Amino acid sequence: MVRATPTSLSVDAAVVGAGPSGSTAATYLSEAGLKTVLIEKKHLPRDKTCAGVLPPRVLEDFEVPEDVIERHLEGIKVHAPSGAFAEIHFHGEGAVVSRRMLDEHIAQRASELGCLVIDGTGVVTITSQNDLKVLKLDNGGIVSTHHMIAADGIYSTVAAKMGVGWRRNDLAITLQKRFRASEKIIDSLIGDWFEVFYDSELTPMGWSWIAPQRNNVLVGAGVPAWLGLSSRFLESAIHRTIKNRLGSGAKMLKLASVEVHSIPIKGMKKSLVHNGIILVGDAGGFVRSDTGEGIHYAMLSGKAAAEAINETSQRNQLSRNLEHALNVNQLAQLREQSTELSDALSSNETIEDYVRQLRKLSFAF
Repeated sequence: MVRATPTSLSVDAAVVGAGPSGSTAATYLSEAGLKTVLIEKKHLPRDKTCAGVLPPRVLEDFEVPEDVIERHLEGIKVHAPSGAFAEIHFHGEGAVVSRRMLDEHIAQRASELGCLVIDGTGVVTITSQNDLKVLKLDNGGIVSTHHMIAADGIYSTVAAKMGVGWRRNDLAITLQKRFRASEKIIDSLIGDWFEVFYDSELTPMGWSWIAPQRNNVLVGAGVPAWLGLSSRFLESAIHRTIKNRLGSGAKMLKLASVEVHSIPIKGMKKSLVHNGIILVGDAGGFVRSDTGEGIHYAMLSGKAAAEAINETSQRNQLSRNLEHALNVNQLAQLREQSTELSDALSSNETIEDYVRQLRKLSFAF
């Protein structure tokens, strides 16, 4: 990976955040011939709390290599409180991936195309000088850029500095436990399915999940932050999900780690361009509100942002070009999704109906 010395750089585009959205954006920008820098506050590679589920479209469109895949998936099982469930098969094989390896792979791909990578360094200030953005880094480095993308996650430093960061009530608080088990045991207990569970008493207005990896099982639960529920509530939800789904088989799992994270659940931000800076990934709200899945949408949002920049010759065209790119990449519907899903998950009665509707689908993604 080509790492830049963070002293003084002048580039065409700067991307802050080296997760799937930022590194994908940097890849497309570099491929188009723009001098691009990718800035990540942590040292790469780094871990990220995430179930790591990818539908087949991502594996195909973004050429995800086999060595980052923990397990291939047949599809998603969605469970109702009654025990009824819907099996939604993928068109082809999906996957659960290692976020540590996936994120490193995409950043490496961007680097191979000429992107400069600055890791272990955060952004301190952002100022405007004529048509340029000037970023001061926490080690004293300076980056001047014509275009900028904020891909620095749920607690985006860039969005906060612009006054458009997420509020607590826009988020879901999640708890995820990682359990160790042999591949054979995971095959027998869960198989090749990502499973999502809805229950208005167990996880009000939220959900729990089970994601199988090669030698790990990820079990988590999330609820809206505005409910003010404690981590003990989420612990209980996880325990009951395991008991209800795995029964005595849960004894074969050994706890390895516990992770806490937040995700945006209000849908995509209505305005994604602020002072010429584009918000993508979690910073822009590109997350499914019913399952918490974000990798797929994050990568597409990074691609759309890069396409918008590549098509923009004047600053006032950026928002229009981004909207077009979002439509082309089938992302615009995320704006309406959160309201629809809130209604669907409001009670066990509506959840049962939601799952019945899903059972009519044979395939998805």
